[in-house]
Amino acid sequence: MTPSGMIASATPNQKRLSRLYEMLINEKKTLESVAGLISDHTLRCTVLSLAQQANQYATELSCYLRTPVSLAKRTAKAVLAATPAVMDEAGIIHFCRLQEQRLVNAYQRFIKEVPFYEDLNAMVSYQLNGLRAAGLQLKLLGSLHRSPVAPLA
Repeated sequence: MTPSGMIASATPNQKRLSRLYEMLINEKKTLESVAGLISDHTLRCTVLSLAQQANQYATELSCYLRTPVSLAKRTAKAVLAATPAVMDEAGIIHFCRLQEQRLVNAYQRFIKEVPFYEDLNAMVSYQLNGLRAAGLQLKLLGSLHRSPVAPLA
């Protein structure tokens, strides 16, 4: 076994999938820790739904990996340590959007690098579209937090 928990004879595509898997597990843990800092109910629920989405995508990817699900344990602590302890709501939204963009970039690289496997590419494309939708949701939420809503008359 290699340090990441993969079998040493893993193919390059399995290694790429493994990196996506690790990013998603770390994203889940990071978002859960950030959600614990949020007092706004809507924002906390949005961040927790993003964590749940990352966990679901990691589970789907793990079906393509013939490796233990504990793959990402080695980096999870480092990611959590890098999570800011105190942020205002605008900072949290910005942080989550940066995390989302990092994942989108990783997915786009994966799609470009991996030879065409119909089922796998369809799943990864579906997940990429879900990440983009989550990014739009964060962008919308961020714009609502920046501009006060006028009271209804």
